Amino acid sequence: MKHLTEEELVAYFYKDTPQPEPVATHLRKCSDCADTYAALRRSLTLLKVIA
Repeated sequence: MKHLTEEELVAYFYKDTPQPEPVATHLRKCSDCADTYAALRRSLTLLKVIA
C-alpha cells in the first residue's frame, strides 16, 4: 500500500484537496497514515490556536 505524503495530509486537513474521499478511505484502511495524520492534525491545530 502506498502511503500518503505529508503534503497530501496537510491539504486534506485544510480541505484543500479536489478529491477528499480517496484520502479519507485510505486513512480508514491504513493505520500508519492514520497515526501520522492524527499527529499532524494535533500539531496544526495547536498552531492555529497559537496564531
